This record gives sequence, structure tokens and C-alpha cells, in this order.
Amino acid sequence: MNKDVSLYLRKIRNAFIVNNLRLFTWKIFCSIILFFLVIVAIESKFYLTTVERIFTIRFFIVGILLTLFSLTIIYLLILKNRFRPYQWKTISEKIGRDQFEDHDHLYNVFQIENQKGNNQSETLVKSLSDETLSKLKKIKYKSFFPTSKINKWKKISFYLLLITNFFILYNFKTSSEAVTRWFNPSIKFKPPIPFKINSSMRHVNVLAGEDVNLVFSVDGKAPDSLLLELKSFNPKSNKDSIQTLSSPIIDDKVSFNIKNVLQNFRYKGFYRSKSFGIHGMK
Repeated sequence: MNKDVSLYLRKIRNAFIVNNLRLFTWKIFCSIILFFLVIVAIESKFYLTTVERIFTIRFFIVGILLTLFSLTIIYLLILKNRFRPYQWKTISEKIGRDQFEDHDHLYNVFQIENQKGNNQSETLVKSLSDETLSKLKKIKYKSFFPTSKINKWKKISFYLLLITNFFILYNFKTSSEAVTRWFNPSIKFKPPIPFKINSSMRHVNVLAGEDVNLVFSVDGKAPDSLLLELKSFNPKSNKDSIQTLSSPIIDDKVSFNIKNVLQNFRYKGFYRSKSFGIHGMK
């Protein structure tokens, strides 16, 4: 039995499946990028617990597995002609709607070719198939597989990648630490405890050779000591010398005694830590 139309429809249906699968893949890719950006941003800000990180990762894995399982089920239904968007009748009507006066013509030819125990003349069936096939070959099938939607999601994924890279580079320290914590979800990381350094002196005027006592106060749970950076200030010179001093915090206050001041300085009280980064007050 001649089955030229049936083979043609199978090729078209496979092309529909591949085209829609490409579109779906780009949508999933965009979703994964967005998911990654969101969880890194949240972790950078809030320091999630191990339970929350493990739950989120498991939720992501389960989502991927459910998606793959659903795609497998849909593919099996397509093979059995039980998934409506890819049923032979749906595909036939979509293709033959503008080519045949009877929108069921293409599907009827397909049924005739695949009918078991067909008593009709093989010559008649072949003639009908050839006539139908000649019309099918005139169709421009690019109209059935528009790339506009795929290109749209490609652009979205590109912009999402740009935003993600910009976010990570702009907040590289906190973002890289957040990614590290996500890759080690079962390890408990101690979140930083914020504190504030206040300058009690601000701008200080002294005579050459005098001593200066710089005082800072600390709000919150502060470390044991603070650092003081003294940077020489000379508008006529392009080179500045920098001195760094350390002093303990006593009763939420810390003082630095600078002896024999002979030049202008910019000063900054700060604390440096692998966990906290740099916190300071000029």
C-alpha cells in the first residue's frame, strides 16, 4: 500500500516536535539562570540555614526530574497518538487548512493509506496520494516553524546572563561566598554580625608638632580592636604615605593617640576580616 502522504506527515510531525522542544529548552534555560540569580542574591543578603539550602536544592532537583518525567510521558502519548497537539488529525488540519477545500481531506487520505483491509483500488489510492502529495510539496513549511519565539527567548537568556554576570562581578565578594555556600549546603556558615563605627572627632585642626587623640565609638557587636589608617594629604604631591595603627575597643570606644603631627592627614577607622570584609568610618 502506498503511504507517501503518511511518511510526509510523520516528517512534519517530527519537525513540529523538534521545533517546540527547542523553544521549551530555551525557556528552561532562562528559568535556570533566573533561579540561580535569585538564590545567589537571597543567600548573599540573608545567609540561609543549612535546612533551607538543602530544601531549595532538593526542590530544584525534583523539579528537573518531574520535567524530564513529564516530557517522557508526553512523548509516549505522542507515539500512541493520544496527545492532542500532535495527533494526526490536528497536524493534518493545521497543514491542510489553506491548501484543500475540505479541511479533513488530508486526514482522510492519511486514514485511507493506513486502513487495514482496505478494499479500495490501489491505483485509486495511489492517484489520490500523489495528488495530495503534489499539493503538500508546494507548501512553505517555514511558516509552520517560526523562529521568532525561539529568538525571543534567546535574547531573554542573553540579557539574563548579562544581568547575572554584572550582579556577581559588582558584588564579587558576597556573591562568590554565596555560591560557595550553595555548593556546600550541609556546612553551617556563621553569618556576620553587623556593627557601626562612628567618628567622634570628624575634622580636627592642630598646630604643627601637637599630639592628637582620635576617638571612635562602636554600635553593635564589635570585634576586640579597630584599625586606623592615616593617609598623608599633600595637594602638591602625587605620592601619599599610609600608616596603619591598631587599638583595642574598651566600653564600645577606641582611641588612637597620634604624636607630633607635622603634616595633613586623612584618617579612617576600620575593621578587616575574611568574614566581614572591610567596615569603616572616615
